[in-house]
Parts: sequence; C-alpha cells; structure tokens
Amino acid sequence: MKNNIIRTILFLLFLSLGTYAQNNKQLIKSFKANPGENLEINIDPGNIELETWTKNEVQIKVYSEKKYEIDNIISEKKGNTIKFHLELEDSWNNSITIKVKSPNNFNFDLYSTGGNISILNNITGSLDAETDGGNIGFSGVTGKVRVSTNGGNISGEDISGDVKLHTNGGNISLGNVKKGKTEVDTYGGNINVGSVASDLSAKTHGGNINVEDVGGNADVFTYGGHISMNKVTGSAKMETYGGHLNLDGASGEVVAKTMGGHITLENISGSIEAITLGGHISAELDPIVKTNSFFETSGGNLELQIPEKAKATIFVTLESDEIEEKDTDKLVRSDFEPTTFNIGEDEINATYVLNGGGAKITLKCVGGEVKIKKWNK
Repeated sequence: MKNNIIRTILFLLFLSLGTYAQNNKQLIKSFKANPGENLEINIDPGNIELETWTKNEVQIKVYSEKKYEIDNIISEKKGNTIKFHLELEDSWNNSITIKVKSPNNFNFDLYSTGGNISILNNITGSLDAETDGGNIGFSGVTGKVRVSTNGGNISGEDISGDVKLHTNGGNISLGNVKKGKTEVDTYGGNINVGSVASDLSAKTHGGNINVEDVGGNADVFTYGGHISMNKVTGSAKMETYGGHLNLDGASGEVVAKTMGGHITLENISGSIEAITLGGHISAELDPIVKTNSFFETSGGNLELQIPEKAKATIFVTLESDEIEEKDTDKLVRSDFEPTTFNIGEDEINATYVLNGGGAKITLKCVGGEVKIKKWNK
C-alpha cells in the first residue's frame, strides 16, 4: 500500500514537470559539439537567431513573450549531427524565437515555417536557411550559402563560397563574394550585388539591378527596371523589358536588350549585340577579328566609338522619312571615310572598311542619327 502511494506521488510529480516544460516561457537544450559538425533546426513557427562562440557546445534557448504548448519536439544528437525540431500546437504563435549559440566552424541547416532568420556573426561552414515567410540576414560566411524565403528580404555580405539566394517577394542585397559563383533571383524586388569573384546570375520579375565588378561571366535580367553593372571580366548579358542598361566594361560577348530605354556600353573588348525599341545607344567597342556585332535602335540616336587601328567593316542603315541630301551629313557622321555611301528616298546605306576589314559591325537606326567616332583608348 505504501509503495503504491509513493508511485502515485512520483507519477503526479512527473506529469507536473512535463506540463511546466511545455508552458514555460523558456526552454534550454545543450549538446557537446566539435568543430565541423552539423546543426539542424526546424521550427513551426518562429524566429531563429544564430550566434557563434568559442565553446565546444551548442546551446539552444527557446524564448517566447507568452506561454506556448508543444505539439512535438525532437532534441537529440546522432553521430555528428544535432537535431532540434519544435512544432507548436498554436501554429500562428509568432512570439517564439530560437536563440542558438554554436562553435564558429559548423554546418547549419535552418528552417522555419514562418519567421525571420538572423546570423549574427561570422561562420565557417555551409549555410542552408529557409523560411516560408520572413527576412533572412547573414554575413561573413566561409562556405556554401543557400538561402530562400517565400516572402521577405535577403541581405548578406562577405561570402567565400558559392551563393544561391531566392525570394518569392522581396529585395536582395548581397555584399562582396570573394570566392565562388553567385545566383540570385526574386519574383518582385530590387537586387543589389557587390563585387563577385566568379560568374553571376541575377534575375528579378520586377525591379532594378545594380552590380559592381564581376570576375567571370554575368547574366542579368529584369522584367521591368534598370540594370547597371561595373566591369565584367568575361561576357555579359543584360536584358530588361523596360529600363536603361549601363555597363562600364567587359571582355567577351556583350548582349544588351531593352524594350524601352537607353543603352550605354563602355570599354568593351569583343563583340556587342545591342537592341532598344525606344532609346539611344552609346558604345565603345574594340572588336575582335572575325566577330559579329549588331546595333539597332528605333526612335533614338546611335553612337559607336571604335579604335582607329581596329580591323573592321561597318555597315550602316539609317531609315528616316523624306531624306534630303543636305541633311545626310547630320544624319550619318563619321570620323572615318566611307567606302560606299548611298542615299535613297527614306534610307541611307553606308560602308566603312577600317584597316582592310576584319570584324563585322552592323548599325541600324530608325528615326535617329548615327555617329561613328575614333576611340582614343
């Protein structure tokens, strides 16, 4: 009889402790850890804040402004992976924050069904962070980075490793990427990227794109906005359905297309395809022999600067209403002597052979003026 009473008291005490753990505002878990191991956090829902320290330990604290009920929890370490999964009974409780302290040299896999994810200081290892609704911020990552949000902004800087960022609705701001390829895209927002060491792919369905230097090839696209890039070591592709395009330099093939805006291309060595359906084109081109370049504008002027020693053949077609011979010097002007120059009722066709020819360059202008200048590099 006495033993049964003791068992009953212990059982009730156990139940009371379990209820306290679920309703308490703070839950703490700690694990021994070694550099290079893995941390997997999955919360439904809540915010995640990650901070590194010098201890060989991972500490996880659950903070909340109000009491919460836990529907399911996994808190364990198997092999070199620490798992902490927390599912709340109230899936709309946005007051939860998971505060994590971990060694610097660790690999992180972070997921939230709704909340912000913040990396507060530098980490050495891979970062995989995803939220179904919230902002994500990070900096100083030495390792691969994959970050995704279904609705929020992404900001990061000082990365050494491949970077892949995606948001279904928000802005992307990325600082320098010192090593690795960079891929960023958003379904609705602006993109700002610092200097990247290798290839860059950037895409937005509605916003402006600004990029500093690119140490490889660049492929940049927006459905509606301006694009501006500094120097690109390799080839560059820029396309917008409505906006201006600016590029400060590239070595290789350059493609620049806009449905309505101006195109400015400076210090290009290689070839150019530049097309605007409503704006001016200004380009500096040092063409490579046996390449083809094409320029076309409808409703704007076209200006090409080319080195005096370049080997190229330039073909000019200008269309305008009722061309008069006295106006031809204004409509088509060149620092080079033409090989042929033919004037029609509403069209001028001219050819310029520079230094025996080489690269083929075609200029087509509708409703504007054409200028060909010597470029003193």
